[in-house]
Amino acid sequence: MEQSPARITCGTLAGLLVFALVLAMIAWPLALWISGSGRWVVVRLAVAVLCAAILLRLLTIVRAEAGIDEVSEADLALQSRTLAPQPDPLLFRLAGDARTGLTWKVVPMALQDRLQKMIARRFEPPPTDLTPLPSRRLTWRQAEAIVSKLEERT
Repeated sequence: MEQSPARITCGTLAGLLVFALVLAMIAWPLALWISGSGRWVVVRLAVAVLCAAILLRLLTIVRAEAGIDEVSEADLALQSRTLAPQPDPLLFRLAGDARTGLTWKVVPMALQDRLQKMIARRFEPPPTDLTPLPSRRLTWRQAEAIVSKLEERT
């Protein structure tokens, strides 16, 4: 049997009891330090804080049971599903591994294939200015230009 997190359990009551004891340990020396009618103000403040904690817990339980904070499936279906473009992690890892620092060197074929797949995935008809020729290998400068154009268009 699975327990609901919103139920009032013995743990909740024990937690409130511990909280009341901590408040009493704080309020007791203050009440003894303050003389006259100020003692009752300290006691009343401690009781008010305890009552506020109990009320907050009860309101949390009522909100959970009433489903006030829940989003219905209909509301989820009506919301737009625009996702931020995610960078291809393999593309960046391959670029970091294979990069020699010289921009005239050619891009490895695995990285070029991954770049072509990323272009095809982001644009339904791939634009001609971003599509590298399959017979030619890209240089690092060309690959960086394609990636910067991809970032501009997203």
